[in-house]
Amino acid sequence: MYNIKHNYSFEFFISRLNNMKLSAVVRQNGMVQDVFEAFHLLTKYLLITQKLTVLAECRLNVFASSLLNSVMFLSLCKELQLSKQTTGHVY
Repeated sequence: MYNIKHNYSFEFFISRLNNMKLSAVVRQNGMVQDVFEAFHLLTKYLLITQKLTVLAECRLNVFASSLLNSVMFLSLCKELQLSKQTTGHVY
């Protein structure tokens, strides 16, 4: 069974980006640190962590899609120059 922690999520996300040939885009846009910080927010909420753990166990592709979608939202927040607090709320 998976146990979603911020390190696992980040590693999983990077491996998915590599599979989709998108990791260079994230790195070029300076998103790696933003993504890591956003994933770290997840570990603060036990219920969300538990639900994501179940999602990763039962529907890995849906879990992967949700991670990639969250990064698109982070990218949009960065483009709009939103504060870290607002970005955290969006994430």
